[in-house]
Amino acid sequence: MFILMQSFHWIILLSLTGLLILTGYSLLIEHEKDKILRAVVPGMILLGVLILPLISTALLHRHIILMASDLVILLVISVFLLPIGKVKPFIMPEGIQRIDERDVMFSRASFHEDEERYADYYQRNPEKQPIDDLIRSLPGLCNPLTPTYNPIATAVTEGNFQYLYDISQYVFPSIFP
Repeated sequence: MFILMQSFHWIILLSLTGLLILTGYSLLIEHEKDKILRAVVPGMILLGVLILPLISTALLHRHIILMASDLVILLVISVFLLPIGKVKPFIMPEGIQRIDERDVMFSRASFHEDEERYADYYQRNPEKQPIDDLIRSLPGLCNPLTPTYNPIATAVTEGNFQYLYDISQYVFPSIFP
């Protein structure tokens, strides 16, 4: 039992060391030096807690130290999972009362020239019509004419879209009779 606990600790120790090295390296590459302290220092403390029972010479109480370090590890990991930090609230830009969701191209992609919503939107925003019409003329997602077509990925994607369509009647029952 003790050897199993000790092996578990060595695995965690080596995994955490590799994770800390990768985290520190990627934060340096991305010029996020201010976040290194927040990410690496708690990990170093955790490494210290993990190394302590492994190098301890007091064989009589080593299993107690290992169990205590397990508890500390669980506490530290749970603190990492808590949403700590300032959350910036969304502030509406000055002069805007509402945001028109149709300004996102994905919401206009299904517009057709014979529809009232097409005429209404492009009457208000004529500068967006040429690029939107160009995008609509391109082959659609999962079309064999696209340069990145893959039959397996297409089947998965179409299955996902079909699933979303199938469950949408349960989310918006008033839209689907």
